[in-house]
Amino acid sequence: NAVRVKDLDELFDALSLFSSMPVMQGDGVAVLTNAGGLGVMAADACGDYGLSLSELQPETVHRLEVEVPSLASATNPVDIRGDASSQDFRNALQILSEDEQVNAIIGLVSPVDTVDMDEVAKLLGDFRVNCNMPLVAAFVGGTECLSPIRILREKKVPDYPTPDRAVRALSMM
Repeated sequence: NAVRVKDLDELFDALSLFSSMPVMQGDGVAVLTNAGGLGVMAADACGDYGLSLSELQPETVHRLEVEVPSLASATNPVDIRGDASSQDFRNALQILSEDEQVNAIIGLVSPVDTVDMDEVAKLLGDFRVNCNMPLVAAFVGGTECLSPIRILREKKVPDYPTPDRAVRALSMM
């Protein structure tokens, strides 16, 4: 199968994804974010690019509500608020990856004083090693994101400057 791209951004976005991630086995995407607005942007982009937000199983929603203390929303997009710890990100990633309705995960991170973005980037990279589905990230916040983006690239996690480009790349799978 060939993937048609319209410009160099799409080409490199696709190459980043296809060179480091397994192929999606369906069109269901889970969005995990510490900024609700980024989650809404990703949800809208899913509709634009023919992907769907995974309908999380009731057990998944329950586990998120119990095991992620900083949770703002257990529905997809999953919003773990700006004060989420790295452990909250880790717990939510694990729970989402175990839901049969989830075929890919998008991690969206915005810089806030209470989140260690380097630590979140490291955990995404560590999580990627044993994840059997595509995992992509968008750290959105200008120069404050340069260090975590470098970590993502070292750990072979496809990263994108916006939620829209992360979704668009996944849609090419």
